[in-house]
Formats: sequence, C-alpha cells, structure tokens
Amino acid sequence: MLRPTRIRERIMQENQVEIEMYFDKKTSKIKEAIRFALKEDAKMGYLIHFYAPFTGSDECVVPKGTGFVVTGPMRDDAFYVHRVGEHVYDDINLMLVRKAKDNEDEKLFKRLGGFSFFITEEQIKNLPLEFQSGSREILLSIISYMKHRWEL
Repeated sequence: MLRPTRIRERIMQENQVEIEMYFDKKTSKIKEAIRFALKEDAKMGYLIHFYAPFTGSDECVVPKGTGFVVTGPMRDDAFYVHRVGEHVYDDINLMLVRKAKDNEDEKLFKRLGGFSFFITEEQIKNLPLEFQSGSREILLSIISYMKHRWEL
C-alpha cells in the first residue's frame, strides 16, 4: 500500500509534463496561455485596486461567453484572470466603476486603479467552462502543485 506522500508524488509525476508546458515551477508563473470562456452567466470575484494602500474585493455576475486568460496564481487555490476578446471594455467595466463609486469614499474613488478578476479552485471544478487552450485538469494540477509544493 502506498503512503499518502507516495500517492501525491505519483500524481505529480503523471501531470508533470503537462504542467511544465504551462507553468514554471521555479518562478510560479504561467508560461503558456490558458484561455477559457464561460458557458453560462457566473458569479465571479474581483479585486478593486486603488492608487492608495488599499485594495477591496467584491463579486459580480459575468455574462456567458466572456473570455478569460489565466495570468498567474493569486494564492494556492486561485488564479488571477484577465478578460479577453470582445468583452474587455463593456458593460461589466461600467457596472464595476459605478459600484465602486457608490460604495467607496469620493476621495478614494478618485484613486481607482482598476479591477482584477480571479477564479477559485471550487469555480474551476464546478463552473461550465469552455477551454480554448489548456484545460480544467491542468489548472487543477497546478493548484494541487501549489498547495503541496512545500511538502515535496
């Protein structure tokens, strides 16, 4: 019977080749674009960046068809993603700006720097995503690596 450490090593070895094509383990950076689109409307989290020592967070419904590219790990169980394609500058941006203006102090709002979306492990597992490059399995393998890298 294999010990848990051996099982984890075996899983990591099986996914190693594919992971290394998309992810640099030394720098923890995405090397090859992993692109996906939402197959249905979905609630996603985002960070609100200000030109000040403050970052907020919230979530919003992102419409079906919105495309994203994974840009790197946010934490061990989530990735930063940037919107791509025809949806980059649309109603979502206007809605996020209005929401920030309504919820933030006017002085802070004037220092609004932008928004960063993220996708969590739970969302990767459960949201209906259509991948143009990479795959759900690759993202989950990278998350598995990130969670256990200190044990290897």
